Amino acid sequence: SVHGGTALSTWSNNTYVNLRGSVKFASRTPGAQHIEFLSNTINGSDHYGLEIDNYNDFKIQNNTLQNIKEYAMTIYTNGSGDLMKSGFPWGDDFIISGNNITNVGSGIRFDHRAFWDGSQNIPKNLVIDNNTISQVTTTASYVPVITVTGGVVDGLQVTNNKMSAIANKKYLSILSGCTNVTNSGNTADGVTLK
Repeated sequence: SVHGGTALSTWSNNTYVNLRGSVKFASRTPGAQHIEFLSNTINGSDHYGLEIDNYNDFKIQNNTLQNIKEYAMTIYTNGSGDLMKSGFPWGDDFIISGNNITNVGSGIRFDHRAFWDGSQNIPKNLVIDNNTISQVTTTASYVPVITVTGGVVDGLQVTNNKMSAIANKKYLSILSGCTNVTNSGNTADGVTLK
């Protein structure tokens, strides 16, 4: 069906250097899904590294993201006007694993706010596993390295992530009300987080 974003594609073994902005996947209509972003390098950005807006079924694995001014990855909903007035489901089946993130302003954000008309679905199956995140430079106390915010998730796995050299010492924030949550094996400077 016709929709407003890329779907059904694999992006692998690419190198993006000194971005003005970000590598961005965005849609304003349903149908943006089945993306694999694998073994890429994003080295240098004056904004975000990887930016994803209104997608489902998105695999982000074994990438290197470094030297990024703001978030290494930001995943969120956005929209305006009549195109978004009814909203549409997004955020299901995200896998973020095995990535190496270093020298960034902030880490990984999954921000599931309501659409402009107030509608809000509950995404399912978000996995954030085995990522190495170091040299996060933000000093803002309200910006943890890994953040799930804006709305709840059903089926959330945050496991085995290794964090070090985090300027604000804020490591993880999961919105209260998320269900079927596994939060284990995450470490900060070699110490297991509790």
